[in-house]
Amino acid sequence: MGNIRKIETITYRQVYRILTGFILAVPLLLSPCFADPEVLVLKRALRPGDVLTAQDLEWETAPRVPSGAVQNPKDIIGKSAKSHLPEGLVMYPQLFETSKIVQQGQTVEVILRSENMDIRYTGIAMQDGGRGQIITVRMPAGTLIGATVLDPGKVVVHE
Repeated sequence: MGNIRKIETITYRQVYRILTGFILAVPLLLSPCFADPEVLVLKRALRPGDVLTAQDLEWETAPRVPSGAVQNPKDIIGKSAKSHLPEGLVMYPQLFETSKIVQQGQTVEVILRSENMDIRYTGIAMQDGGRGQIITVRMPAGTLIGATVLDPGKVVVHE
């Protein structure tokens, strides 16, 4: 029994030293990642309705990243500014809205998509919509359906 206790004590201390070394080393390894946080800002001013492009954005170093700031440019590229946005402004998702690529009353191509085929109809958009939004479309027979905006003038219904 005495030998078992010694082995357990030695094993425990070795594991403890390895874990302690790892815990102390992690902040040193990660510290360059936290040294200079970057925030996404506008390179030029935008007017209400202007569509944001990748060329309108740049990363700047900051003392800290504000809560809620955009971390992935893909979250806002292609969206429209809700109001005037000055150059150098830190980007937040609530500053933008989905660009309307289908307008109410517009004739749209309705794609009924199933696993094996696509069937195409024309319909009338009953409301404005941006890419990925579900809008109501009036079909030729007068029935109303919900369809997802795909591209300008195109909506899709998945079966």
